[in-house]
Amino acid sequence: MTQPHPRYRLVIAAAALALLTLSGCSALGPGESGPERNDVGEIVTAGKADIFALQVGDCLNNVENGQTTNADAVPCSTEHDLEVFSLHTITADDFDPAIEGYPGDDRVATLSRDVCTAGFTEFIGVPPEGAEHSYFVFSPTMESWMRMNDRIIACTAHNNSGKTTGTLAGIGR
Repeated sequence: MTQPHPRYRLVIAAAALALLTLSGCSALGPGESGPERNDVGEIVTAGKADIFALQVGDCLNNVENGQTTNADAVPCSTEHDLEVFSLHTITADDFDPAIEGYPGDDRVATLSRDVCTAGFTEFIGVPPEGAEHSYFVFSPTMESWMRMNDRIIACTAHNNSGKTTGTLAGIGR
């Protein structure tokens, strides 16, 4: 797998363990509840968010590096680590049509970087290079691709200085 620019850390999402397939494709465990949303889909009460059910505008805390299946979703009006700014569904158009099955870690990483870099520039208002913010990516692994039909790249913005309150949309730095 090629390494992304050192400023960017690739958070690989969605390790689809066999036990998860028994829970109706939800990554939340027994007794865990998802976040409460208002009529327009904004999180109003914190809760565990299934990585497979993120929405643009969701704010997250306590996301582990590596393979993860859920995170603490919080209202963006409270301190948070990440904000989802783009979701991209991988289709056959993203790769050579001759590729069948999982396209490979390198191809997924390259597509993720391309999608999130473009989305970051649009969302934040400046390109990632030299910005005060960076992005993290949740992307399919071979296991989640095969077991969970995971095709979602989720791009999240992060303040390099630590937690933030409110949205990073249009912050321009």
